[in-house]
Amino acid sequence: MPRATMHPPFAALLLLMPCLAAAAEATPSAVPPPSTPAAATQQAPTVAEATQLVVEGKRLMQASNSDPGISVAAAVAFSKALPYYEQSGESDTISELEADIFWCKKRMNLDDVKRFRAAKDGSATDAAALDKAEEVATRRVDANEADAYFARAQRFATDHPADQFAVAVRWFEVAQRFPGTPVAIKAQEQSLAAQGKAMQAQAAATQADQAKRRTLFARPAQPSSAAVAPPAPADQRAATAQVRKLFKEQFARTKPAQKRRLAVRLLKEAGQTADDAALRWALLGESLQLAADGGDLATLLAAADARATRYTGLDAKAIKKEWLAKLHAPVAAAALKLLDNPEDNDANTTVGKWFALDARRWDEALSMLAHVSDAVWKKPAEMELAVPAGPGQRLELADGWYDLGLKAKDQAKEALWEHALAWYREAAAGLTGLSATRVATRITEIEDFLPLVDVDWNALTARQWERLRAPAKTVSVQADHVPAGLTLAAGQKVRVVPHPTDTWSLAGFGIQATVDWKGYTQVGKQGDHYIGALIVYVGNATVAPGVIEGTGAVSFGAYHPAFVAAKAGEIRVKILPVEDEE
Repeated sequence: MPRATMHPPFAALLLLMPCLAAAAEATPSAVPPPSTPAAATQQAPTVAEATQLVVEGKRLMQASNSDPGISVAAAVAFSKALPYYEQSGESDTISELEADIFWCKKRMNLDDVKRFRAAKDGSATDAAALDKAEEVATRRVDANEADAYFARAQRFATDHPADQFAVAVRWFEVAQRFPGTPVAIKAQEQSLAAQGKAMQAQAAATQADQAKRRTLFARPAQPSSAAVAPPAPADQRAATAQVRKLFKEQFARTKPAQKRRLAVRLLKEAGQTADDAALRWALLGESLQLAADGGDLATLLAAADARATRYTGLDAKAIKKEWLAKLHAPVAAAALKLLDNPEDNDANTTVGKWFALDARRWDEALSMLAHVSDAVWKKPAEMELAVPAGPGQRLELADGWYDLGLKAKDQAKEALWEHALAWYREAAAGLTGLSATRVATRITEIEDFLPLVDVDWNALTARQWERLRAPAKTVSVQADHVPAGLTLAAGQKVRVVPHPTDTWSLAGFGIQATVDWKGYTQVGKQGDHYIGALIVYVGNATVAPGVIEGTGAVSFGAYHPAFVAAKAGEIRVKILPVEDEE
């Protein structure tokens, strides 16, 4: 069968349906019928393997819109998955896969099949799957089944309104299996209508993908319809004084990280200040200054865009150039280049890596990294922008970021492995066998390397405790005071974290218990403490583990009244710094 030209996706094929139907009656199949019962001996895959094959088949079927020869590989993937669903009796999925195979079979020609067989070097499994596709596509269906096929296609269309491509394929099968019948004519009309909707959806998706690939520097700030004139200089000064007074304590902090946090906070406050143009102007101005001082490129660019869009007569690029000149970060020079040439490879590399590794803003980083010349960075960025389908592609993407992390150090390695971990977890659900084992091992490796974030301290696990980056202090239940090696100054805070499953045992006066750091919580409370609880001494004060403050030397002990005569065991403790959140 001659190959139809597909511009736009499968349009020519659908428009030529009457001709194809006649050809199907008059010409032999492009693929010779099986000479051996290979299809019958195809081994059923597992549920995970079948699911992965279907996902891969769908991806290949979409890709065949631009290269019809790929239809052979798509049909093989569907055919390999089919035995699982035949074995499990999932009739709806069987019908869907058979429609997909039928559509793919109509796309391919003999040369496509020969090339596929040659590339696979005579694989028996692929040959059996190809024979299975031939059997499905050339199966003679009694005309009495037309209404049943039509009803199934109608039900599929009702249940899958968002997937008009698949809907068109279902109607196409009905039109082709029952040529010349009223049912085929109605099915052809439905298929063409679904095709039109699929083309519209594809155009929208293409537009969205193009927008996603435009970098931060290629997206000009759009003025708001609610933009107002900049406030008068006197009003600007008064509002700035008001902001500095409101946030006096935070402005007094001078560490770069503190400046960055305050810059982000003021930018957020500006976004929520809709009724005071002068105050919003001052909030954005202070956010710009703090971002420049703290080396925060992302917040500086966002604040510049906010000022340009909320006030009339301002040029976003000019504002960015002004403030980038003040930015205390090496990335500033590259960012300045991108303002004039968003396609600059070297500058995209520098700024893209900053967004990924320093800011952890992968949404912005990917579009820039996709513009670089270094294939090691460009390939995974392109893959991620394309949204990997199925566990196989997700695993490949995760491996790409992991391999980059292997060559990196410190913060860069942490950022890359953190991102790889997210994709390994996405891939893990669909993997089986050795692949699943490898990914599980790698997830453990990365988790052990990364610092803990977003920890639920009330439900800390032993493994999480082991990962805390701090030395452990062993506290014996028999010791009165175990020095922590730390003296707190006024205003200083630390977090005391006992091991969640370490225990010590207590006996005496009717008590016989093995307890963790919380102590004997059933009936053992004496005053402010449970019997056997770990207590923290800060100077002359006693406090419970957790975030502690005060002044004086820190030490640990166990609370046990005099009647607890027998006691044994040790509990390990770690002390973590508490960073100022403001």
